[in-house]
Amino acid sequence: MLSEITEDEKYRKFSLEIFEKIIRRPYFNFRGFGHGIYSYVHLLSKFNRIDKANSLLHKIKESYFEEEPKNNSWCKGTVGELLATIELYDDNISNIDINKTIAYKNKDCLCHGNAGTLEGLIQLAKKDPETYQYKKINLLAIC
Repeated sequence: MLSEITEDEKYRKFSLEIFEKIIRRPYFNFRGFGHGIYSYVHLLSKFNRIDKANSLLHKIKESYFEEEPKNNSWCKGTVGELLATIELYDDNISNIDINKTIAYKNKDCLCHGNAGTLEGLIQLAKKDPETYQYKKINLLAIC
């Protein structure tokens, strides 16, 4: 984050103001990373490391959806959820259910295709190479 790079307090304060506005939203339309709540969760987890803003992260968690996602894309679905969840569970990512994330798609793009799924799996494997067999996923990325 810019506040971390520059060590300028005004950027940290500005970031906090933006996040407070975000979490005041009454609802979030989508779960995904590109258009939904998980982009905010990801940003807050990054921000939390700098600012210890646990109350902001807690408010985002409270506005979680009850219904199941309608797709498994990066932008609006479970792949975005996976990427953000990796950030939240630094210590224990074995709870992550990747079965709902993995599904072959007929496109290869990041947003709606196989590249988004592969990116999620690669990030997961980097966090826990033993469990998610990073070497095998890494070979898939090269192919």
